[in-house]
Amino acid sequence: MDILRLESKIKNLRKTLTYLERSLKRLLDSNSDDVEFFQDSVASRFKILIESSWKFLKTVLEEKGFTDVPGSPKDVIFKAKEAKLIVDIAPSAFRCIEDILDRIEKDINKILPPKRQSDLVYHS
Repeated sequence: MDILRLESKIKNLRKTLTYLERSLKRLLDSNSDDVEFFQDSVASRFKILIESSWKFLKTVLEEKGFTDVPGSPKDVIFKAKEAKLIVDIAPSAFRCIEDILDRIEKDINKILPPKRQSDLVYHS
């Protein structure tokens, strides 16, 4: 197993998460004129974190000797779960995540005018 390669990827994941947290804090602290800019920043950093995360999982699977590692993010995540690199989250952890998301939503609702709040709703 190439430990240096994995350590480098972990370091990059931590840095990416730090940048995401910083962008989110700036979004929550911003005035209404800057909201769109910081929303874009948060979305971009989140996308980078997700991309880096599944690629990291793929690297770990390959380093553990899996030869049938899929190429798509969804398939890599399922393979990582199958390989027990990802475990089920306890119900209490889900409640904690929901609480965090609720707090973020409340903070966003404080800084966005009502019209802009509807822009955040996902439409398929």
